[in-house]
Amino acid sequence: MLLVPRTCQPHSQPEDGRPDMPVPLDETRGFAAYALLGDPGSGKSKAFEQEAAASGTEPISAGDFLGLDHPELQNASSPIFIDGLDEMRAGTSNGTLPLDGIRKKLQQLGCRRFRISCRAADWLGQPDVQRLQSMLPAGEQVQVFTLQPLTVADVAAILPSNHAITDPQAFIASAEQHGLTDLLFNPQTLGMLAAAVGPENRWPETRLAVYEMACERLVQEHNEEHVAATRKTAPDQGQLLRATAYLCAIQLIADLAGFTHSPNSSDRVLRLNAVPNSEGLPLGEAL
Repeated sequence: MLLVPRTCQPHSQPEDGRPDMPVPLDETRGFAAYALLGDPGSGKSKAFEQEAAASGTEPISAGDFLGLDHPELQNASSPIFIDGLDEMRAGTSNGTLPLDGIRKKLQQLGCRRFRISCRAADWLGQPDVQRLQSMLPAGEQVQVFTLQPLTVADVAAILPSNHAITDPQAFIASAEQHGLTDLLFNPQTLGMLAAAVGPENRWPETRLAVYEMACERLVQEHNEEHVAATRKTAPDQGQLLRATAYLCAIQLIADLAGFTHSPNSSDRVLRLNAVPNSEGLPLGEAL
């Protein structure tokens, strides 16, 4: 499998107010600790595999890090790569507990260099940063990065190598023609599109059929840990699609920029708990 080098966006706020430019992920190796955020299927785990290999180690799932003994990590000089904080949070009503467990384990092992990956929607922002900051010696700062989408060049390289698409440029052009360009730049949705269309580049005949195909794939949960953790509470795909359609309708009619879980919403961003929901639709899961 081809793994392309990735870039990430720092969350720091420069003095001039302009956001920092994305940087290659390998330029983060000098930091003592950071969190890598991203959407589902964006490639966080694969990025961690690459970075851990460069450090001569391997990532550890958050579940294994908490549930198993790791004497080999005692006072480790190389950074520890803890993958999938979101997987642990999916199965608990108190999202702070898994991170507190990770902090305790890091303290027990005497580890001061670590990296944690998490879905962006499951990252609690500054409270998470502050909890991790307490693990570092004076002068060190916890960094937060968002994994950036694939580039067109990345997509063109991945399609023939990983998905047997012999004419990647024709595939990319067809995706653009059908209005699905955004799905190309996430490794998971890129793979889903490639599997649905096939090496022959056979797209559905109508735009509606293409749209339905994309929605059916986007609504699926592909992470087995998330599926296992939420098997008793997860809504079915029909309910998720209905909830998403409802939120999209509100966004269009009200000319909103989006929705948020945060109590401090900005202009044209609506708090999710302010959305009328007489049907009890799974709005949070949809978001």
